[in-house]
Amino acid sequence: MTLLSEILGIELTKFTIENMTEKQWRALSDEELKNTQSFADIISSLNDKTNRDMERLRNAVNNPKPSEWQQPLIEGYKKEIEKFETLTTSEVNDRRTEEALLTIKNQTVYPGEGFLNQKEWEIAKESVLALWKQDGDEPHKAMREFVKRNEWQNIEAAFSGGHDSGYFESVTYTKKGDMEGIKHPLNINELEVYSCRFDNHTLTPSGWETKGKILNLATLMNARYISMYSPLNRSLTENFGSFANHPSVNGVVTYYAEPSEDEDEDPDDPWEPYDIEYSVYGRSY
Repeated sequence: MTLLSEILGIELTKFTIENMTEKQWRALSDEELKNTQSFADIISSLNDKTNRDMERLRNAVNNPKPSEWQQPLIEGYKKEIEKFETLTTSEVNDRRTEEALLTIKNQTVYPGEGFLNQKEWEIAKESVLALWKQDGDEPHKAMREFVKRNEWQNIEAAFSGGHDSGYFESVTYTKKGDMEGIKHPLNINELEVYSCRFDNHTLTPSGWETKGKILNLATLMNARYISMYSPLNRSLTENFGSFANHPSVNGVVTYYAEPSEDEDEDPDDPWEPYDIEYSVYGRSY
């Protein structure tokens, strides 16, 4: 399979987390995962979140003048506090452990849709952020070339959005010669490229360590120190911008291979870079 990074001319390098590759992480037992720094960091983060949530609920319950929208919620807040306070330390720890293990597994499993759900952990050392500013048809050319190089008939990407956010939910491709209706799933991260997030003052990767030729993250919690680019997203920004104040919408974007060099284009019916169909629900605000 031809990778999107090859078409974009981006060189990728492997990286590790806690000096372990994706294969090593995915082979760890539950007991081994509990001994990682990432597990300890996630447990700490979960404890902090619970403390903040409980403090928020107690402040609302003890407020002598709750707001109009809070008043009908107070009894529910009291029940949540009571339920939490009846838990033993052992029960709380068991819940934290289960949630932390699930978080790690969801982040690192393949296949999946996140940065760490890649089949192989690879990242660009050079920032990809400038690609978001490409003018004209360049993102569409990259998408069509991706379809063409892999000898597919098309790529279909289902999306949803509205009210300030939106993105793709699933991607499929059709091979040339496939019977009608046959679609093959494709991980969304195959249509994304990632790079280290750079410190603007030192121009060095933030949150990353360099061990020889390998980039390393000290913990899974540092996986936020990345940047991402996808040429697929241009089809959304052209139609919906940032989805700011836009009503709810869902639909499908379809990219086909670009025409071959000997294929004549009808000037009265120019080649469209992609097809898009969508439905709009509700209204903007």
